Amino acid sequence: MEIEIKPLDQCKTLQDLFADPKRWTAGNFARDFSGKGVSSYDKEAVSFCLIGGLNRIYTDMSARLEALGRIRNEVSDSLTELFSFNDESSYEDIRLLVKKLNI
Repeated sequence: MEIEIKPLDQCKTLQDLFADPKRWTAGNFARDFSGKGVSSYDKEAVSFCLIGGLNRIYTDMSARLEALGRIRNEVSDSLTELFSFNDESSYEDIRLLVKKLNI
């Protein structure tokens, strides 16, 4: 089964975003095309960590907090540990997590 890769501006979930491995990163909330670390809200951002992607995709705060709650229940209640989880995980780990949590 082929995974549909949506344009970034059409991504509505983290599953949409992380369908393309080029859209995941570690060590920063987000990166631009050249690989420079940028804000997840930056219009030049093209790849995102788990939390950066959450910030970018879920613009509605209640939806963002619900998705964050699911992640925290699955991984850790500590935001610091969530950043470490992203940075110590593989792309596939993150893709499977967002699929499992349906976010």
